[in-house]
Amino acid sequence: MLGGANAGVVAEAMHGDWYRELFGPSVAAGLLNAADLAGYRGGQIFIRRSMHVPPPLEAVRDLMPEFFALLAAEPEPAVRGWANLRWSSSPGRAS
Repeated sequence: MLGGANAGVVAEAMHGDWYRELFGPSVAAGLLNAADLAGYRGGQIFIRRSMHVPPPLEAVRDLMPEFFALLAAEPEPAVRGWANLRWSSSPGRAS
């Protein structure tokens, strides 16, 4: 999917483009303002019946570089494969 490129490096380089591609149609349809796409989420997001507790919204921006660094250094193919699928299945993905 990524032509042998490191998933962490590709995800970090491309995630802004993927984010705009994902939410751009909502801006075009008038569901979101373009300014709403600046930064990361603006509120807490929880997954029903999940034990996962998301980080505070103020921390997301600081955590993303660490996510990409960990992904780039991840030795386990199953983890990298999940990340490849997750990131590269977005519109505008690297080919």
